[in-house]
Amino acid sequence: SAEVNVTVIDPPTVAITSPTNNTTMGVNFTIDAAATDNGTVTSVDFYDGATLLGSDDTGPAYSYAWNGVPEGPHVLTAVAWDNDGHSATSAVVNVTVTNITWGAAQNIAGDSDVIITGTSVYAYHFGNGGPHSLNGVSFAAASTGGGGTDITIGGGAPPLFAGPYFGGAPALSAEYTTILLGGLYTASPFGLYSLMLNNLTSGTVYAVQVWSKSPYAGQHITLDGPANDLLSHNGTGQHMIGTFTATSATQTITVGPGVGDNTGGPLCAVQVRTVSGVAGYDAWSEQIPAGHRGRTDDPDGDGFTNLQEFLFGTSPIAGNGALVSSETVGGNCVLHWRQRETGAGYLLKESTTLDPGDWVTCAVVPQLDDQTGAPTDYDRYQASIPIDAARKFFRVEGREN
Repeated sequence: SAEVNVTVIDPPTVAITSPTNNTTMGVNFTIDAAATDNGTVTSVDFYDGATLLGSDDTGPAYSYAWNGVPEGPHVLTAVAWDNDGHSATSAVVNVTVTNITWGAAQNIAGDSDVIITGTSVYAYHFGNGGPHSLNGVSFAAASTGGGGTDITIGGGAPPLFAGPYFGGAPALSAEYTTILLGGLYTASPFGLYSLMLNNLTSGTVYAVQVWSKSPYAGQHITLDGPANDLLSHNGTGQHMIGTFTATSATQTITVGPGVGDNTGGPLCAVQVRTVSGVAGYDAWSEQIPAGHRGRTDDPDGDGFTNLQEFLFGTSPIAGNGALVSSETVGGNCVLHWRQRETGAGYLLKESTTLDPGDWVTCAVVPQLDDQTGAPTDYDRYQASIPIDAARKFFRVEGREN
């Protein structure tokens, strides 16, 4: 019989390894894929539906960094090509993109950094045992893989490690220092990785708070892109709060290095809380007559702007009180004020001269006060400052995130 030549086509195999199917991502994230072939994989193309996003020919790990992704559902696939011109398409990965609104980074100052608005969902810290309680919030111990089923770490990073590695700031409470004594790092050079918040309820509004602190100069991390930068090493370290409405059971945050930072900083702690119903400035200002609702307006003529009254929970239309009050109790000067439960940051500072450059963070850590009479969306705080021979001035700084 005649000779028959048979050609066996052996296409490559390809799978998207991150993100996983049916998860929620931020507006900046990386798609990772793994591809193999009995010959050579020449490239991997990444698609959103029928739209080509980009290609990667630098295996064996293939990826595409997707930034500024439109909010809503997306259908992701990867197509691998080999040296014989054959191709294969991965299984579909469905993701929903929801933007986390990040506030400004705040310097780590004291226990009151830890927001207590709404209801605690979970809180974890990396590398130092636990649980440890801070401002009434219990932080459980997490590892390189995350925290139980609540937090998952993964996606595109070099090997991760966590553990105690430096001393804390002496001005912080013992529990705060302990929580910041360890962190989640990637090996150098710093790679992007995913911080996945799990066990969420679709339609619920959440706040997520993240801490970073390092003894090494120049280190910082970013959350969902370079616009949200935390200085890990600035003398104190920093924390940041973001809010989002869940569209699935998982919300993913992309953690990356700061611009020009090859090593990146540590991820020290994370907490998640429900914050549905907490009104922001626009809703709060509805009590003010139209035409006088600007942040710099002072409709009641008491010398405080609308923004100051918003931050400290006083009335913008009654002119009936100071932002901070004080009393002498024994040998202490006790300061009292209100703080927003979310969307703002506060620092207690002191000076000996009142010169603008002389104000420094006070060593006294503010504590929760009696909450009787606290307005909705606010908590009452106090600071008990020993009276000594030195003349000092004190102020509470508030900033809208």
